[in-house]
Amino acid sequence: MFKLMIADDSPYVLQTLMENTDWENFDFDLIGAYRDGKTLLEAARTTMPDLVITDISMPGMDGIQLSSQLYQLYPNIKIIFISEHSEFEYVKKALNLHIFDYILKPICTEQLTEVMKKVLLQLQKEQRQQFEQQAARSQQDCFRKAALLHYASRLLFRTDSEVQVRREFEKLGILLPEHFHLYLVCYALSQSLSTCKLANPHSYFQSLLEDDLVESQIIPLTMEDQQGMFLLIMHSQNIPVPDRLSRLCVDVESQMDLCITMGYSDPATDFSSLPKLHDQAGTLQKHLGSTLLNVPIISYRDINMETDTSCKEKSNTAPGNPHSKNVAAMVAFIEKHYMNPITVHDVARSVFLSPSHANLCFNNECGMTIFGYTTHYRMEKAKELLRDTDEKVTRIAELVGYGGKTSFYLAFKRYIGISPTDYRLQNSN
Repeated sequence: MFKLMIADDSPYVLQTLMENTDWENFDFDLIGAYRDGKTLLEAARTTMPDLVITDISMPGMDGIQLSSQLYQLYPNIKIIFISEHSEFEYVKKALNLHIFDYILKPICTEQLTEVMKKVLLQLQKEQRQQFEQQAARSQQDCFRKAALLHYASRLLFRTDSEVQVRREFEKLGILLPEHFHLYLVCYALSQSLSTCKLANPHSYFQSLLEDDLVESQIIPLTMEDQQGMFLLIMHSQNIPVPDRLSRLCVDVESQMDLCITMGYSDPATDFSSLPKLHDQAGTLQKHLGSTLLNVPIISYRDINMETDTSCKEKSNTAPGNPHSKNVAAMVAFIEKHYMNPITVHDVARSVFLSPSHANLCFNNECGMTIFGYTTHYRMEKAKELLRDTDEKVTRIAELVGYGGKTSFYLAFKRYIGISPTDYRLQNSN
């Protein structure tokens, strides 16, 4: 049904139109009848009508003024004037305003029926055209997304020039900024999306990606049930990647009731680096796929163990010290600098080792990776601060090396099992 509003300052005409006309028979729903144009206009601002039937001569705001205002709000609205024979000059003005039609007073049933059938046919025609255009746009969008996915996936295994990549992306509706940063982000879910109670969980998950990362371009590369990957093209670095992804994790866990862990590659500034980032994302996916980590966000640098297997046994272990000299030095470095945003590379550099060699030696002696130990140490310090001080959670996040409250909150809850606030309530001294 189409929506109809009526305005006429004559109570008799208004009552006749309201009570003596079966508007539903014309496929119209009468949603409002008003004594003046101004009141109708205010109502139309909140409820857009498809058709307005209005007296051409009314005090305050006449039909001409009302029509002009309505066309500014809704250019496709249909307006029919009611007029006296003596108001022919008004009618000429109305026709210049592209008024759909007019009805002369006194209103006769035959004339009203003829005009209503004509306006109904026009509205139905325009409605069909809108549906057809929307269907065509939807189909084109599906084709565009499929082509974009295909092209972006090919870039993971071959190198195109930057000029060629920009040209292809532009054809597919993506305009790249002059400067950007590329990341490949992979994720693992605690359970299948198909078990989610939402009507279309895959589309909902995609909408969360686009909403939480609105300042960036998102190109899904795989949308599998429990694991997937997407290309993140960041236009600016004003918010760190972990904080951006943390917001997404919070929304997935709260709105979809799913536990999610996300891993991201090193950054790149050109598409020729995508094959390298794809290798990193593959390593991350294997790491995430083995088990959902007790931290929500992890970078490739955090687990950079690669293929270095030269560290098999403990060596240079001092009496009374369970760790070798290098591992003991790395432990000391972490415990001294945990409040800073240190990476595996920083820890390895402190003992002049490669990240992969340092990580394997550390894991061999401590039973966890450098990243795992850093997270563990930070969480223990956070527990102390929550128990023994009145510092705000935001400040505690900074004191244990987290750049934002959201990422700290999510990491703490995943690692400890409850939120920082609940932990403080249960364990405060």
